[in-house]
Amino acid sequence: MRVTIHPKNISGNIYAPASKSSMQRSCAAALIRKGKSIIHNYGISNDDKAALSIIQSLGATVEYEENSLLVISNGFPFSPLGEGGINCGESGLSIRMFTPIAALSNQSINI
Repeated sequence: MRVTIHPKNISGNIYAPASKSSMQRSCAAALIRKGKSIIHNYGISNDDKAALSIIQSLGATVEYEENSLLVISNGFPFSPLGEGGINCGESGLSIRMFTPIAALSNQSINI
């Protein structure tokens, strides 16, 4: 069997999602900042989902837009939502990073 390969040009765009640690740090920064923050090319790992859940538990609003997230936060002091506390899942970075941030609240929060 003979195969002939002819060179061709390939073009297009590739958008890599953020690393887990940069996505979680972006979520923390968006939570602390008062106002709107846009996170482009966000990640979808379980750790990223945990970080998004945490900032929502601490009062931020997250809206999914095309290839980006819009995070709206009232900043400090945080207003935790409900009695469920925050769940970091199995994310070591989230528990190390969000525990001191949650401690800024004047309310009791289960982690």
